[in-house]
Amino acid sequence: MRSLFHLLSGVVLALVFSFPAPVGAQETIAYPDDFPPLTLQTVDSAADSLAPAGSSDGKSVSLSGNSITVNSGASVSGRVYGAINLNDSEIVSDNRVLINGVVVGRAAYGGYHYFATGNIATVGNIVTVSNGTVNDVYGGEVVIPSGTGTSADNNVTINDGTVNWSIRGGAAWSNFGAVTATGNSVTINSGTVYGDVCGGVAWSTFVTAIASGNSVTINGGTVNGNVSGGEAIGIGTAANNTVTIRGAPTFGADTVLYGGRLPSGGVSTGNTLNLHSANLTVGEVDSFQRLNFYLPATLTSGGTMLTIVGSPGITSGAVNITGVAVSVALDGTGFSLRTGDRFILIDARELRGNFQPTSGVLGGYACTVTKEGNQLVLVIGDLQSGPTREYTGQWHKVDEDAWGLSVLQNFPGQPRYIFVPWFTYDRSGNAAWYIFQGDDWSGVDTISADVYRYTGPTWGVTPYDNDRVTNTKVGTAKLTFTSATTARFEYDVDGSSRAIDLRKLE
Repeated sequence: MRSLFHLLSGVVLALVFSFPAPVGAQETIAYPDDFPPLTLQTVDSAADSLAPAGSSDGKSVSLSGNSITVNSGASVSGRVYGAINLNDSEIVSDNRVLINGVVVGRAAYGGYHYFATGNIATVGNIVTVSNGTVNDVYGGEVVIPSGTGTSADNNVTINDGTVNWSIRGGAAWSNFGAVTATGNSVTINSGTVYGDVCGGVAWSTFVTAIASGNSVTINGGTVNGNVSGGEAIGIGTAANNTVTIRGAPTFGADTVLYGGRLPSGGVSTGNTLNLHSANLTVGEVDSFQRLNFYLPATLTSGGTMLTIVGSPGITSGAVNITGVAVSVALDGTGFSLRTGDRFILIDARELRGNFQPTSGVLGGYACTVTKEGNQLVLVIGDLQSGPTREYTGQWHKVDEDAWGLSVLQNFPGQPRYIFVPWFTYDRSGNAAWYIFQGDDWSGVDTISADVYRYTGPTWGVTPYDNDRVTNTKVGTAKLTFTSATTARFEYDVDGSSRAIDLRKLE
C-alpha cells in the first residue's frame, strides 16, 4: 500500500478549476492472447503490471466497465487492475478481473482508488479467481489520507486456484478521513486460501470507520486464516455483516469466525452466522449477535454442527452467547426427525454467558435449544404437525364408485410433502380432476390446502402444448388420517361442501 501521507507533503494552497473529463472507451484485455502483443505497464511503482491504457500515468483511460483476464498458463510479475485512479476524485466502478493464470505481484484489484482528499470510491468491481495463483485479492480498494472514502458493492469469487495471502471484498483505508465499506462480498466455492477472508474492511486511524452489510459465503475449499463478515478499525461500527457456510469446507485449527470484528473497539451489532454444514471445526467464534443453524441432511441424531477447539496462545476455543439470538431450521427440505433426537449445535472448549432455553417447532416437531455445560444442544420433542406414517395409495368411499383420491407422499428429501389428485365429477356430471398439495400440515396427520382444477389440451394431439395447461383455484380441502387405512375428507369446492369417511384400498 502507498504511504497515506505522501500526497500531503509540500501542499500548496491554490485555486483549482475542475472540468468534466471525457469518458474513456471501455477496455477488454486478454493476457497474453491479445494481438498485437500487450505491453505490461509500471503502475503505482509496480513494474510489469496488467491494467487498462493510461494506468502508468496514474489514471486508467477508462475507469468503468473494463474486463481484464489473465489466461491459464500466463504469469504477471506485477499487479493486475481492472482500473486505477491516483489522480483525482472520479470513482472507479464496474470493472471485471478474471484470474486463470499466475499473479505474483502484490495483488489483483477489481478497482483501486487513491487520492489525497475529497470523496473517492470504488463501486461494483469484481475479481474472479477460477484457476492459477494470486497473492492478495481486492474486489475494490480506496486509500485516502483525509476526506471520505467508500468501497461499496464490490465482489470477489474464488472458484478454484490458490490465494497465498488474503481476500477482501471491499476495503477503505485512511488516517484522517471517514471511511465506509458496505455491501461488499466474498464467495469461495473451491480452492485454497492461506490468509484471512473479509467481506468488507474499513480502517481509519483517527476518524469513523464503518463496515456494514458485507458478507462472506463459503461453499467449499480450504481457508486457513480468519473469516470476517465485516471489520471496522478505528472509531468503528461493524453492523449487519454476514458469514454463511455451506457444503464441506475445511478451516485451519486457528481460524476465527467473526461477524463484525472490532480490533480497536466500537460497536458490533446485527452480525449473523448462517451455518448450513455439519462436522465443521474452527478455533474460535466471535462478534456475532445472531446464530442461525440450518440442519443439513448429512447430520444424524447425536451429531455435531460446529466444534470449537481453540489453540493455546492463539485462540481460546470460547464462544460468548450472552445476548445472542439462536434460531434453528432445516436446510432445504431437511430430513426426517424423530421424537427424542438430539443434535449438538456448538461444542466449545468454553461456552460463556447465560442462555435461556428457547422453544419452537422444527419440521412439525416441538424443539428446544438449551445450554448443557459447554455445548449448545437441540432436543426434538413430540410431533406437533405432520404425518406419523406413510399414506401413499388409493383412497375411496366404500359405497360410492368411480371417484376417490390418489395420495402421493414421502418424496425424496421431502418427507412432509403430500400431493393429492382428486378424480371425481363436476356439477354437470363430467369427469374432472382437482389437485391439492403442500407440506403445511395444520396438525398431526392433518393437512389443509387450496384445491385447484386443471384444464389442458386434448391428450391425443401431438405435439402436446404445455402453454395451454391452466389451473384455477376452486376451494379448499382438509384431509385427516385417522389410522393407517382410514381418513376423514372435508371439502368446500365450487359452492359445495361435504365431510366424508374414506378407506385405503389394500
